[in-house]
Amino acid sequence: ALVKNNLDTFVECHDTLTAMHQLLLRNESMSEGGSLTTKLEYILKDSVKNAEELFHDVLSRKDRADATRNALNVMQRFRFLFSLPRNIERNIRNGEYEIVINDYERAKSLFSNTDVQVFKRVLEEVERLVENFRGQLCRKLQELPSTLDEQKKLIRYLIELQTEGDPAWDCITNQHQWILKLIHSCKADYQVLPSKSGDLEFTSAGPEIGHRRNQSSGSFKNLTVRDRGSLREEQKVPRLVLFVEELSALVTESLPDLWRLAHSYFTGSLVQGMNEGTKLNMKNPAGEKKHLNMIREITQLYADLIQTAFFPDFLDKLSKDGAEMEKRRSHVGDFQLVEEASLEKSSAWLPFCVRQVRATLSSLTSLVLPSNALVCIQEVGCVLQAHCAQTLTEQTISDIHHLHIRENWSVETDEGGCITSLPVLFENIVMDWVLSLKEVVLEEKATDTASARLQVMSTRLFSDTLQAFADCLTELASHLPTSSGEEDLLNPLIGHGMLSGSSLSVNEVAEDIPPRAKQLLIILSNCSHTQEFIVARLVSFFDSHGYPGAAESKQLAQAALEKVDSQVFQMYIEQKSMPVIGRLEPGFFAGNFDFSVCPPPTDVRSYLKGMLLELVHIHVEVFSISPHLVYRVMSAILVGVASEMVRLILSVEEFSPNGTLQAKLELLALERCLSSFKTDKSNGLFRQAREHVAKFPGGPNDQDNLLTMLTEFRQRNKLQLLCFQSKPQKR
Repeated sequence: ALVKNNLDTFVECHDTLTAMHQLLLRNESMSEGGSLTTKLEYILKDSVKNAEELFHDVLSRKDRADATRNALNVMQRFRFLFSLPRNIERNIRNGEYEIVINDYERAKSLFSNTDVQVFKRVLEEVERLVENFRGQLCRKLQELPSTLDEQKKLIRYLIELQTEGDPAWDCITNQHQWILKLIHSCKADYQVLPSKSGDLEFTSAGPEIGHRRNQSSGSFKNLTVRDRGSLREEQKVPRLVLFVEELSALVTESLPDLWRLAHSYFTGSLVQGMNEGTKLNMKNPAGEKKHLNMIREITQLYADLIQTAFFPDFLDKLSKDGAEMEKRRSHVGDFQLVEEASLEKSSAWLPFCVRQVRATLSSLTSLVLPSNALVCIQEVGCVLQAHCAQTLTEQTISDIHHLHIRENWSVETDEGGCITSLPVLFENIVMDWVLSLKEVVLEEKATDTASARLQVMSTRLFSDTLQAFADCLTELASHLPTSSGEEDLLNPLIGHGMLSGSSLSVNEVAEDIPPRAKQLLIILSNCSHTQEFIVARLVSFFDSHGYPGAAESKQLAQAALEKVDSQVFQMYIEQKSMPVIGRLEPGFFAGNFDFSVCPPPTDVRSYLKGMLLELVHIHVEVFSISPHLVYRVMSAILVGVASEMVRLILSVEEFSPNGTLQAKLELLALERCLSSFKTDKSNGLFRQAREHVAKFPGGPNDQDNLLTMLTEFRQRNKLQLLCFQSKPQKR
């Protein structure tokens, strides 16, 4: 439309241009210099040449500046890549591993597929540095001890760097071998080696202990024997105790990290937050079973070494064979911790050793380890508990057996009479033993079967402990010391060798020791007090601490004490009744007294009065020690006296009337004075004597005369006979 509307204008312009062109051609043909364009071309080329000569340097510098500017722009734009090698080296030196890994992953994501040679050369340098970094992390991961958090960080770094293999599993196996190495090092430090002289000598465990403790992980490196309040100075602690404590601490502090690391590995929490491809590379189906075997190997070695320390030949006594048993024997080797004599010195530390094993078991149980991995430690704990309980009981029984050495014969009055310190000492020893046994046995979280077995054993040991006091009293009664009052009687006999076979000696004489008869009474009182009060309190104390079946122990203890009581009582009765009975026959026939021709009686004869005075002395002696024994002692002596009187009466073949009255008077006086202590046996003996006398005729007024003389006798001896009239006390 524009051309159509302005067609005249376009035609006019075309004609004008055509005319100008024709005029230009006509002028060029008519000029002398030829074509104007050729000259103009020459002028322009000359101008260009001159311009190049004038501005060549300037243009060159401009090109270089442009090239430099372009290069700087490229470097500025890709500054991250070009500075990456230097940054990696600096961050590795500073320990900023996460920054290194992040920069490396960023560089790979941006430039992994580049075709630019410069970029490829930079990436090759980065790969070289990262490869060295991987090796450094692997070496650091293998260095132990290290904390669990540090190990997890290193493993994550290696996984993020796509390290070949399985760094987590390699760390687990390395830590397993390291723990075994620590245990064997501990075993070697406490090993008893044969010396050149053939005797056993100990290895020096001092410096190695501190070194190994510093090698372990966790808080164990801060543990030292000297710093523990549970132990005294190290040189006073038996090597066995140090070994148990050292080994328990090694396992307690090292094994949990291994278990937690493996648990994180198998549950996937170790790579939580990483991409799915990384997690797939972490799967190790066969590793879990191998790891459980590692845990069992460590716990089994710990259990075997602990048990070998206390029972050196226990592995040889096992009837099991096979590869596993041979492996256990090879791990333990010819390990010998202490000599037999040293084991006895370590017995006082057995509860401490049991607590160490128990603490180890408790610590490992809290990790929720597989039950079969802890069975061996539970078995060792039960064995040590039984051994500790047995040893503590043997020591307690030994202490009780030797209590007679501590007897000072100083009596104190209690609710049942006078006793010495022996029953109280016995009670305190047994109570201490029960408390120690409770700590060792009842607080252990063992299986139901093992706990029941230990409690049954404890009840049996309790019974043995209670019965030990009976042996102590028997020993005391068999070796009574000599009092100062008896020394004058014994010295001539000892000097002439008449008591050469006796256990008595002048050196045993002490000024504060009572006479032997009184010593026997004190033993009887102690025995009676123990039977009635001490045993009951101890059984109640035993029951209150959770031990079942103490009733049978009470019966056995009382039976043992009753046996001792019977023996000591017989010894006392023999010592006190023999002199009394021995004087009856000489007094009965004193002055050639003849019952067939004797004068009329006027009173009880002197021998019977003297015997009653001796019985008064015995009564006072017994009453001063134990009123409850008076009836028992006096009735036993009365039986002996009655038996002797029967023998003497029966030996008389003929009684005159006066003799009959004299015999009746003496029998009745003796029977009436001691009526409070009569028994069926003594009554039968007196009846037998009276029946024999009654066979012979008497006088018409014998009964009246008999009562009159008996009344007068009792009036004259009223003061002496008062002690016989009190109501006898019986237990």
